[in-house]
Amino acid sequence: MTRRMTSPPSGPRDRVELAIAEAIAANEAGRYREAVDKLSAASASVGAGPLRRELRVALARELGVAHLGIEHLREARHALLLALEQADGDPALAELVRASLADCELMTGDGRAARRWLTDRGRDRRATLLSQARLELFEGELDVTEQLLQACDQAPGGTSHFAPPSTALRSLAAIWAGRPDQARMLYDGVASHGNPHWELVRLAMLRAVWVQKRDARYLQLALGVAEQLRFGERQGPRHPGLAAAAAAHHALILALTGELELALDAADTAYAHIGDLTLPEWPRQAVLHDLAVVYRDAGRDERWKTVVSAFNELAEGPWLERMRRVTGARAAHAVDPTALGGGRGPLSATDGALVEAALRLVEDRRDPATTLLGTLCEGLGAHGGIWRADDGRPVARVGTALSATPASAEVGVRLALEGGGHIELVGVEAASVARLDMRALSRLADGARRLAREREGQRALQEALELAEAGRLRAEESLERSRRPGSATALGGRFSGVVGRSDRLRDVLDRLAALAGTALPVLLEGAPGCGRRHLARAFAGLDEGGDGAATPLVDAELLPEDGQVAVLERLAGRARGAAYIVANAEHLGAEACAWLLDQAASGASRPIATLDRAAEGDAADALRRALAASRVLVPGLDERLEDLPLLLDAFAREVGRRPEEIATATRAMLARRLFPGHVGELRSAVHQAAVRAERGTLGPEHFEVAAPEELATSLTESLGLGYHDAVKSFRRDLLRHALEQTDNNRTRAAELLGLQRTYFMRLIRDIDAPEA
Repeated sequence: MTRRMTSPPSGPRDRVELAIAEAIAANEAGRYREAVDKLSAASASVGAGPLRRELRVALARELGVAHLGIEHLREARHALLLALEQADGDPALAELVRASLADCELMTGDGRAARRWLTDRGRDRRATLLSQARLELFEGELDVTEQLLQACDQAPGGTSHFAPPSTALRSLAAIWAGRPDQARMLYDGVASHGNPHWELVRLAMLRAVWVQKRDARYLQLALGVAEQLRFGERQGPRHPGLAAAAAAHHALILALTGELELALDAADTAYAHIGDLTLPEWPRQAVLHDLAVVYRDAGRDERWKTVVSAFNELAEGPWLERMRRVTGARAAHAVDPTALGGGRGPLSATDGALVEAALRLVEDRRDPATTLLGTLCEGLGAHGGIWRADDGRPVARVGTALSATPASAEVGVRLALEGGGHIELVGVEAASVARLDMRALSRLADGARRLAREREGQRALQEALELAEAGRLRAEESLERSRRPGSATALGGRFSGVVGRSDRLRDVLDRLAALAGTALPVLLEGAPGCGRRHLARAFAGLDEGGDGAATPLVDAELLPEDGQVAVLERLAGRARGAAYIVANAEHLGAEACAWLLDQAASGASRPIATLDRAAEGDAADALRRALAASRVLVPGLDERLEDLPLLLDAFAREVGRRPEEIATATRAMLARRLFPGHVGELRSAVHQAAVRAERGTLGPEHFEVAAPEELATSLTESLGLGYHDAVKSFRRDLLRHALEQTDNNRTRAAELLGLQRTYFMRLIRDIDAPEA
């Protein structure tokens, strides 16, 4: 919309275009007051004079965004409403304005008002989808957030800059869902240095990893990031609400490391800046929760009560669980309203550490000694610790590695236990544990020892029960085989060659395992390339005791309609009452579909059909209705991204490579890359990259299209073939590549090339391209 000015602006249009371009740059750089001044001057100079509608809308919208940056909420809403009025119902112009209005409402905490601006308008536009994702993330709908962000990455834009980045929101959703490792993979792959939204992601990620791993080194890293976010820029954080969020992060981490006085100063700063605006990605609930922990640990009762009262007016249960994932033990009861006026006041840091240790010993199923030591280090802000027995043997170790010599200067505090042994802590002053109740700690240590012995006995008993259960299952399977030859009851889902541990994939495997114990036909429905045929063979392999490679299979897409019934009859005959696979069953004709369903209903054979989830028509509808009881929805790669590392390792082994030969940069690049062809496309990409890389490490460059010099070499080699043979060779390679990208789905391959399917099939026959 804007254009580069090669000479000083002379007319109103030129002045407005220049002002908008400079304001966009200023907004992106956080210079919001400068943007307001430029846009206000441009608006005043134009007045009511003639100006294109697009420029008037852009002028008002950028002014609204700039007012949001300096927390002028009323002026921002007024400018955005004016921009919407100027759009005069034009969807393309109104889309960005409505998205900005939704963000404006959301920043006040009014999710209902934000949703009204987004309902049924511009759903397929990137800015609107990003605003919807922010809203769903704010309200805790993490699955919906992920779906919207995936759609946002593929949607048309309308502008070149978006804040926050969609991948940053995806990382925060992963953190809130308890998957900081996934967030870390996204951060390492695409984070932009200096972007305050990504710094917020990094803070939350480091806190979550610290809680999971109980290593105080992550807490020290988070402290550095918090200080950089607060003080690294000359004018402080640029985004509204980020000042409060950054100060609250800083306050909490200072409190966790024992710097309570500095933590109180940061907490007061955060509370003073929280104002009416908030950051949807780290909203008032999160800020208030961090402040409650700081004020409680510092014994500031009145401030604690004020913060807790405000928190309970704004938040419900989900935010308590979210904050526990990034705060750890100190989050326990931090905003519990029953603690107000109860006569005991806030827990001290040392008391809170012992209370949380007792709760963790009961709730945590990991090693009791490590649980007790880790919780104690968290509560006291220690960098790490070792619990030693009387003979010096380590009982448990967490956090920073300690010297083997107890007298080492690394050991900050040595706590002697009444029942024998002692605990050595690093990174904590003796004064900070002076109020620690050593008798209570010794009782907890004795309880941890007893609990460890009890759990060891429970594990031995559990192992004996598992062995007995395994024997019972084997006996049941043998009995079932004798009653129904050629089949077996599948319990637990043992699927050969199926790669992945995601929840979505496990749900599918558990469903298939349950169906294996029946004689029902099975319908596997999913997107092309998601692995339907692979799962069908693995499911059939449960009966065969193998990988299902010998299971009879036919692709209905390759069969002429008048010969489909005959082929299905021969296929069922080869199966001899066992399972057989009908791939792409949506291409069956009416007669063949009816024959297949009759066979399934009679129990004479057990078909396993695969169906495109986007398929329409009589055959697809009939299969879905008749096989609804045994229909299984296979997730695409975009629905189980956490399986990506395992899939990469498996495909690397297929081509004779070790997983470590895939570079870290490659994994990060593939994690943010879209795969419309799902697992099939990923597998093809790895195989092609292995060929390009020859014997070297698979780098990002091996997953890209051919370089210009490679293309030039290919053309030079083609000159020797002559014109007609070279063109035929190119067409053959192009058709083969289209089939590989669509997992041999001819309809999708034709669409990918913009061809009619009949013409595509004729091309395959004419140039002898592979049809398998």
